[in-house]
Amino acid sequence: MQQQSEGRKIHGVAEHAREGGEARFALSLLNEAMRMYSKENDDLGFAEAITSGVLSLRHLAQEADDVRYLIFAKHWAEAAVEIAEKSGQKDALALPYQRLGSVNAELEEWGKAAENFGKAVQFMQSNPPKPHDRPAVLADMKVHLSFAEYMNGDKTARERLDHAAEEVKDSDEATYNKDVWYSGALMKKAEMLHEDDPQASQEALQNAKEIIDGNSDLKKRREQWEKLNARLGA
Repeated sequence: MQQQSEGRKIHGVAEHAREGGEARFALSLLNEAMRMYSKENDDLGFAEAITSGVLSLRHLAQEADDVRYLIFAKHWAEAAVEIAEKSGQKDALALPYQRLGSVNAELEEWGKAAENFGKAVQFMQSNPPKPHDRPAVLADMKVHLSFAEYMNGDKTARERLDHAAEEVKDSDEATYNKDVWYSGALMKKAEMLHEDDPQASQEALQNAKEIIDGNSDLKKRREQWEKLNARLGA
């Protein structure tokens, strides 16, 4: 088995810190991971560390309800895309485009979100990064793409989101990931159908709650569900 690089080791600790609710600590660790990736001349790792930082900044934006963190996150994501493109490694592009699309979506830049999610799906299909080359990862990307397309005015995207969500649900993905991604897909469905189909929106919201309530590890997802539930006036 190939020995893990120092950059990867630090990066892994940062991921656990973020998922444990320590976004600020995760960002400091990621800065160190990027320093090590630079020494190791690892373009893919460097870009992935930046995309991980985007997630931490998004968490800070949600906690503080401060759009400035999102603007900062968008520029981090754009930097990750630029670094990945300059590296010439096609397998380095899917995740940066996915993260950029996610920030676009939170800023309600739906056209840009759909464009960047579309690029993420294309690169995941043509040049998937080996650590993430799994059917559920691609299906989750398709959920995000369909959501952005619907919010950008393409109502046919509803069926595509349903299909992608079922692919996540029926996958062999680890339980934690599956529960996070499938509940997230249902929450996206609830949000996008809030005005167009209130009954389906409420059903999706409650189905997401059942998944979250059944997995005590989904602390962050539970917080996100409560905020969405309040926002939708349920």
